[in-house]
Amino acid sequence: MLIDDALQTDVDIISLQELRPEAGALADSLLRPSYPYVLRAMDVPGFGIALYSRIPFDSTHIFNDFAFPVLWANLSFNGKKMHVYAATTSTPTSEKGFEKQRKEFAYLAELMGNPATPSILAGDLNAVPWSTHITEFCKRTSMIDSRKDLSATYPSQSMLVQLPIDYLMHTPNIQCLAFTALAPSTSNHLGISGYYKIKKR
Repeated sequence: MLIDDALQTDVDIISLQELRPEAGALADSLLRPSYPYVLRAMDVPGFGIALYSRIPFDSTHIFNDFAFPVLWANLSFNGKKMHVYAATTSTPTSEKGFEKQRKEFAYLAELMGNPATPSILAGDLNAVPWSTHITEFCKRTSMIDSRKDLSATYPSQSMLVQLPIDYLMHTPNIQCLAFTALAPSTSNHLGISGYYKIKKR
């Protein structure tokens, strides 16, 4: 189970994407004992999303003014402020869907801006790193993809073709020390984990 794999990584913050209500209840029962600080948005079908943290949130917000929720958490890590975002964009299956996703990335880029505070974005973004949507988003926000190789994540059960559509992105003032795709589980996406250090000014 992906939640069990997430627990074994021993990370400080876990983001879950595309959560259904029943999966959200299970995640709560398994994660809250170790990750008591929780931010969830379950109102949009297909876009249920959650952040579970060992580190207390100083403040949080759920942005609900577009087609999908965006989670934002402000926290202090080793005395330094940082922001964590979590979002899921739609899957384009037509030209109209492609345009819809373009607007979603434009919204997300406008929301995040070019953050000066060290920031991480966790997302099932349904676009490959070389796509126009991802490259334009990274150009507008200065966010950096944590993966250093293909690290494909979807569909997890495929032995032939997999695509890298799940992301941990970070601002230039954060260094990614390690990025890993987790072992296959019952999810159709592979989980990913990252370890980071805030750079000295």
